[in-house]
Formats: sequence, C-alpha cells, structure tokens
Amino acid sequence: MDALIGEANECVAYLNGHPCLALLDSGSQVTSKSEQFYREHLSDGPMQPLKGLVRVVGAAGQEVPFLGYVELSISFPRTEAGTKFSRCLC
Repeated sequence: MDALIGEANECVAYLNGHPCLALLDSGSQVTSKSEQFYREHLSDGPMQPLKGLVRVVGAAGQEVPFLGYVELSISFPRTEAGTKFSRCLC
C-alpha cells in the first residue's frame, strides 16, 4: 500500500516575504491560504472580491467558501522550485 502514495510535492515559498510550506501543484487554477494566515501575515494587502471572476469548487464539484483574493509576491528558493520570483493573485 505504501508504494501507491508518494511524497507530497512541497517546498518553501515566501508570500510577501513570509516563509511557509507550499504544495506545488502545476494543475491548480487557485492558490489558497487560510484566513488565519491572511490575518497574521498578509492583512496589509486589501482583500478584493472574487465573485463573478471564478467559481471555486472542491471534490465532487462542491462550492468552496472564500473571502476574496489578494495580490502578493511569491518567491521560491531557486534550489527548490527552479525559479526565483513570480507575482500572482491568490
């Protein structure tokens, strides 16, 4: 059974300079963060409404509640992700 599940594709990411553990998912259209992480580390960036821009769904097409999006800088150690910097709406 252990051979069926590999290691998670995780690395360190810096969100506006704050380090966190991130799951690298190249097929994802949305990057999510917890409300607590936003309040503690990113609340200096204004929350923007997301309604009408994209429908956020989880497993089996269930709606995922969200507060909105923030624009932030994301950087990765080059040794972990092969790139140093990108900017995204998360």
